[in-house]
Amino acid sequence: MGRDFYQVVVWSLIALAASEAVYGLRQLYGFTSSHHSLYSLTGSFFNPGPYSGYLAMVFPLCLDQWLKLRKRINKNWIEWTGYYGALAQWFDYDLLKEIDKTGKYQFVLFGIKYDDSYDKSGIEQCENIHFCGSKPYDILQNYAAHIDVLTIPFLINDITKATSPVKLFEYMALNKPIVTTDMDECRKYKSVLIGHSRQEFIELLDHAMSLYGNEEYMQLLNKEALENTWQEKAGCILKELKKYENQ
Repeated sequence: MGRDFYQVVVWSLIALAASEAVYGLRQLYGFTSSHHSLYSLTGSFFNPGPYSGYLAMVFPLCLDQWLKLRKRINKNWIEWTGYYGALAQWFDYDLLKEIDKTGKYQFVLFGIKYDDSYDKSGIEQCENIHFCGSKPYDILQNYAAHIDVLTIPFLINDITKATSPVKLFEYMALNKPIVTTDMDECRKYKSVLIGHSRQEFIELLDHAMSLYGNEEYMQLLNKEALENTWQEKAGCILKELKKYENQ
């Protein structure tokens, strides 16, 4: 509902801006008079300030919608997958090598080398894998916003079986399709596509790409993201503690 309302508002603003642009052109060519004695271009406003301000405000919205539509229509764009976080011994480098062999995806890694596993993996020899190093946390989302599918490609072992990756909820908040390996915690969420094998993981990348712009899936991501905010978690803890206040 919220996302639908946003689209209605955005396209209403764009439609109004288009009518204002036509109005302004008619004034420039003398077909319509302006509303100001000193200025010939005001649109439906009474002076050029608000008119130009409105068009300037709507231009970024037009650009954003055009880029989104172009990406959905053009089937030949580069497909970007990615991960951000620690690169350590629990990371499945062999899975990334298999993804690289397909030649279908550009895989971007952001994060720190937690140990020497990355350097020993030979992943730098992969043509389609790109290590971009660590980025400040407050701007990391700006990089992630340009990735089509976000992933958590961990090995399944005692460490990852006990892992609850917080980045999962950050991925949800970014409204990106999510593909992970078969970690216990990831099974709880309907928005997460889980690969039980390396082959299935790669197949799910294809499926995840098809979910781009899928309204129902985007709503599911939003729902599960909001259910797992720190505020929501703190509220659950406080609710449990209140049960024992009078004991």
